[in-house]
Amino acid sequence: MALFLMAAALPLAGVLDDLSIAAQINLVLLPIALLGVLHGGADPWVGHSLLQRYAGFAAKRLFYIAYLSSMGIVLLLWWWLPMATLAAFLALSVVHFGVQDALTFGIPRRPLDLCILGAIPVLGPVVGNAETVAVLFGWLAGVDPIALADRLRWVARPLACLWLIGIGMVVSRVALEQGPGRARRLALAVAVLVLVMTRLPPLIAFALYFCLLHSFGHLLEMATSRSGPWTRWTVRQWAMRLWPATLGAISLGLVGALLLSAVDAAAAAPGAQQVRVLFWGLAALTVPHVVLHAAWARAAAGSRA
Repeated sequence: MALFLMAAALPLAGVLDDLSIAAQINLVLLPIALLGVLHGGADPWVGHSLLQRYAGFAAKRLFYIAYLSSMGIVLLLWWWLPMATLAAFLALSVVHFGVQDALTFGIPRRPLDLCILGAIPVLGPVVGNAETVAVLFGWLAGVDPIALADRLRWVARPLACLWLIGIGMVVSRVALEQGPGRARRLALAVAVLVLVMTRLPPLIAFALYFCLLHSFGHLLEMATSRSGPWTRWTVRQWAMRLWPATLGAISLGLVGALLLSAVDAAAAAPGAQQVRVLFWGLAALTVPHVVLHAAWARAAAGSRA
């Protein structure tokens, strides 16, 4: 269903291309904040379940201290070392997206598979819209977008060639191990993702991927997993327990927007402040989110062994 909805947006590529970056970020900001950030709304429950065996009654307090401290460190790194932080965030995103997409598509989480699948939402927009991505990265890292666009094109070409070889290897191995039917379904899913990420404007493409495939794929994986109290939650309990942390993250984003507007609103291009708030905030949420779920997966695997 997620891939079908994403593919349904492809005929609108021409219309969406005419939108300015400011119009695009205003279009996707609310869906990402509500539907995309939503998949981290269960993190307090994961953290409490993970830390309870070590910290007892202090587990919830310890979780929030560690989580918010990690977010603060990431935000400071964005301010002090923006280019290095951007590069690290992109690398982490490839791994994070790859892990989730491998689970969604039902293939083993091997290094090659993770890199190939996770690279699609990161490399695809660079291949299809290098100039727009350069503007976005320039706003995030404080660099000249014109020079950055040339560098992105120079880097993207060999990486795209390596990606084509890699996806061929991944699909071929799936055909050998799981049958040609599974390989065809994987190839079709990858083709839809590639078209969406290269043909649609980067912000629109990212919003579709992040909200429809990544976020709901993560929540579905949690709901169907074999460990954790959330496997027994009803739909109403999911709804009630996801929103508090989600609204808390949105509130922090609003505070960040106010602080940024007080610092350099006059010098910012239209849409630049919103892009910084969105992606600086997503990076700050992603780091503790990834560490938390990796720790939970290891603890769950250890308890089953």
